[in-house]
Amino acid sequence: MENSSNQPQDYVLTMGEVYSQEYHINSSQSVNYTVLLSQDKRLTQNAYYFDHKYLKINIKPKEKLEILVKVKDKTGQQFLLQPNIKTEAQEHTERLKNLYEERFALAQNLMLKSILAFVMIFVSMQYFFTRYKFLLYYALYLLGMLLFHLYGFSFSSYYETPFTAIPFFKFELRQNFYVIITQIFYMLFLREFLGVYEKGSSLQKAIFKYQHYLFLILLILEILCSVVLQRLDFELIISLVTQFIVVSISIYLLITMFTSKHLKAPLAIRLASLVLFVGVIIGFLSATFEWVKTTSPLLQYYPNYFFNFCVLAEVFLYSLAIGQLYFKTVSEKSFLNQKIALSELNMLRSQINPHFLFNSLNSIKSLVISERKHEAASFLTEFSALIRNILQKSREQFLNLEEELSFTESYLKIEKKRFEDGFEYEINVQKSLLEKLVPAFILQPFVENSIKHGFHELSEKGKINIEISEKEEHIHVQITDNGIGRSQSARIKLSENGHQSFGTQLILDRLKILNDIYGWKIAFEIIDLEKGTRVVMTIPFFD
Repeated sequence: MENSSNQPQDYVLTMGEVYSQEYHINSSQSVNYTVLLSQDKRLTQNAYYFDHKYLKINIKPKEKLEILVKVKDKTGQQFLLQPNIKTEAQEHTERLKNLYEERFALAQNLMLKSILAFVMIFVSMQYFFTRYKFLLYYALYLLGMLLFHLYGFSFSSYYETPFTAIPFFKFELRQNFYVIITQIFYMLFLREFLGVYEKGSSLQKAIFKYQHYLFLILLILEILCSVVLQRLDFELIISLVTQFIVVSISIYLLITMFTSKHLKAPLAIRLASLVLFVGVIIGFLSATFEWVKTTSPLLQYYPNYFFNFCVLAEVFLYSLAIGQLYFKTVSEKSFLNQKIALSELNMLRSQINPHFLFNSLNSIKSLVISERKHEAASFLTEFSALIRNILQKSREQFLNLEEELSFTESYLKIEKKRFEDGFEYEINVQKSLLEKLVPAFILQPFVENSIKHGFHELSEKGKINIEISEKEEHIHVQITDNGIGRSQSARIKLSENGHQSFGTQLILDRLKILNDIYGWKIAFEIIDLEKGTRVVMTIPFFD
């Protein structure tokens, strides 16, 4: 190169998209120097800030340069040199033109990577909360797919990726490395999602088991050839073998998911696998036969629209399938929790009544012993009717208010006879509420508490008043007694038995379970009166 003018001239020089260019520049006017351009360097470390492939040269007036170039590339096969010399203005104009022409490719690539990253983070968070293994494997699969696309775009001077920030990963680990990693986690995801080890046939279990060993061997060979030995001609063979194995396994997976009687894959999973397979095949054929652009001045690895579109569709379908399975699992778990809660509710309900049964039978026994046969027969008749009612309704979680009051009044009549008219009761209810549903046997424990604890050692005749009315679309219940109150009852209980009754706690536990299962806001309050106790409860309408 020679500058015959009297003005200095700036040029940019390149030998094309190669791994490294070592320039030895001999000048007729100044000291000779050497410059190394390498794709290992970050953008800010290159001789020409805007692109790693260009060398900026300033030629002084009347200066003559002799430039020798040593070129190295890591393709594993023959490569093409494309020497080019232009001014900075020409390079800028050409870059703007290329940027405009490739705006859709850049935007599409950014969109794809953003979606992959978002779904990966979302699935990872779901795994953190649920600990489902298939979510972990799917997140790692998406990470592998993201790295695969990042690698392809790490050669553009408009991208700063982990591969350009850590040059070792940019060139020593080839794209096939990320293909193998992606395939490993893809198979692990399908194995867990489909439950191969639980539901699969012997052949399916064996294939899913031993294909991992096959891909691990390929992974070791890939690292050995590309990183350790740096025999990229061998690495190219490993890549071709990997492609053949991936296609073969993909065909087997499709046949299995569409025909297997053991593994009934959801429709979204089958469609996702089919779409991904079609994308891989079309992407490979379109690149091999040059149906689409594979490289450009700005993007050495040009995005394959066919493959990228199929990846987006596959991610959408897999995410849909995962969402369906996740919500199904959550629903089943919620149903099981509800059944557990209902069993606990039945257990609590059964714990409230045993002493009533025991005391009633004792009363019948006393009447028989004292030869009060008619009273014993009447008592036994009413008691058996009450027990029959309990057994008939024991499996029902709800009764209408009329049935609930009928049961409660039967209980009060029996207890009144047992205590030989030691108390009296009154029930007042708003008739429009009689058909409303309430939790079964919810009133009886409160009146039982009044009789058992409130009237214990009471100097006068006990009284129980039940008032039920409508208040702001709620059933408002008030159960008032004139008993000795909670404080005195607790002291008596402690002095007699050495422990405090837990009947009230059982009632609270039951109400809490009802609230948890049905979302009811059943308010419950015990008010200590000057003489006696009042229980106030509000039950929302339940249709």
